[in-house]
Amino acid sequence: MELIQAKRVKEIVLDEFSNGEGAYAIIGDLNDYLESDSQGVTSIGELVNWNKVENVVKRLPSQEQWTHYYEGNSKCGFPKTYKQLDYILLSKTLADVSSYTPKIIRKGLPNNADIYRTSI
Repeated sequence: MELIQAKRVKEIVLDEFSNGEGAYAIIGDLNDYLESDSQGVTSIGELVNWNKVENVVKRLPSQEQWTHYYEGNSKCGFPKTYKQLDYILLSKTLADVSSYTPKIIRKGLPNNADIYRTSI
């Protein structure tokens, strides 16, 4: 997700829900890491860290919050990484009335991830 897209999603929510209040969810593959790194500044920080939403994946233990595995590239100096690219952002209205903890099913991810092995 590019910065322009992330800002537009926030604008759409604000257009539909006054001041970002109300019951809504922003769900999807945001296609960027939340952390800025050597490849650039995050484009999703403003949306994911917005005080009107909760990233409910953060309710999981930290070692279970990943939705993307990158096997790394030693030639370029990039290590293996387990990061979140897929998000469930609930409005505070929804998040505050639900203690739901999501379950991440990793059936489509690479089987060579060290911390995940498929049973297939």
